[in-house]
Amino acid sequence: MPKFEFYVLHYNPNAHEIEMWNIFNNHMVYNDTLAAAEKYAACKISYDELRKEIDHAIKWQEWSRYQYEISAGPVFVTDPENQLTKVDAYYQAHANIDLITKMVIDRMFDEVYHLERY
Repeated sequence: MPKFEFYVLHYNPNAHEIEMWNIFNNHMVYNDTLAAAEKYAACKISYDELRKEIDHAIKWQEWSRYQYEISAGPVFVTDPENQLTKVDAYYQAHANIDLITKMVIDRMFDEVYHLERY
């Protein structure tokens, strides 16, 4: 099984701290991404379709869910209601969806098929 990794800022309620968290630790995101990558490797979907399926998997699981949200704002907050913005795991991942898609393809070729891409 390929190891997919993409880290976002995440609040750990047990440790009471913000930490780096791999979005693929969510089993649904991992499994849906793996299924899409297998379709891509079998030439059943295009790169753009793979990109959309990965984006959808992340959005479906990690968008607007409190366990994947943090607040971001200036270092010195004087008015939290107006200065802090909710940032979830999907927001962070979506901005990097092309990088994530390329990483998924690379891991599939390297770790599953052991093929050279170039």
